[in-house]
Amino acid sequence: MTARIVAIIILVHFSILSWAQGEIEKDDGIFIQNERSIGFNLNSNGFGSDFRYGKRIDGFRKRLIIGGINYIKHPKEIKSHNQQNQSQSYVFGKLNHCINLRASIGRQKEMFSKFDKGSVAIRYFYSGGLSACILKPIYYEVKENDLTVNKKFDPAQHHTTWDIQGKAPFSEGVSETTITPGIHAEIGFSFEYSKTSKVINALECGARGDIFLNEIQIMAIENNNYYFATLFLSYRFGRLFSPRIKDTSNKLYTE
Repeated sequence: MTARIVAIIILVHFSILSWAQGEIEKDDGIFIQNERSIGFNLNSNGFGSDFRYGKRIDGFRKRLIIGGINYIKHPKEIKSHNQQNQSQSYVFGKLNHCINLRASIGRQKEMFSKFDKGSVAIRYFYSGGLSACILKPIYYEVKENDLTVNKKFDPAQHHTTWDIQGKAPFSEGVSETTITPGIHAEIGFSFEYSKTSKVINALECGARGDIFLNEIQIMAIENNNYYFATLFLSYRFGRLFSPRIKDTSNKLYTE
């Protein structure tokens, strides 16, 4: 399913490149414009989004400050359904929801510029920084002696005889949430195809790695890891803006 979604995104967004050719809208201040943008990404182990601030260094390079959030899934996750109520789904043996927060700094460099409305600017970027993995325990609604109780999965016990009705409310177990610190790094390419110089529309792809201080317990199995390596595809949109500069009269103006 993830591969199908990725294919659809690629086809939809690159179909824009077949629109009418023409000279791109120019802006005399384009070489000093900074960036604010939002990205939505699909990863090989989940999904997420980020906010990026890009400060222009020169005509080809930017300094990046990024804050992101991602939901991480384990490759062993398999959805099950209650036999009486097919709308109630759950992942048997899942211990925790895993939400990863990231704060990064990095650089971006333009390799190929665009000169008309049908062309694409190609850039590469890299970043790294701190991670914080939030683990929120999962509770199941289990039927016992004609009563429904909320229970957390315990790998030390045998649960194949559980009569699971579905997942308990998300609020169940919030007080048991833990945070595991870590670090991360990523590298990727950006294909920016906007028809104006003030708007960002881009597809990005690349690879990312996270390493954490402790093992991240997502499933009740032995091969939970300290690290995650993932490929990602992201759609990014935003705007370019001119920085505020102090003139010789000690007044601020916008270029």
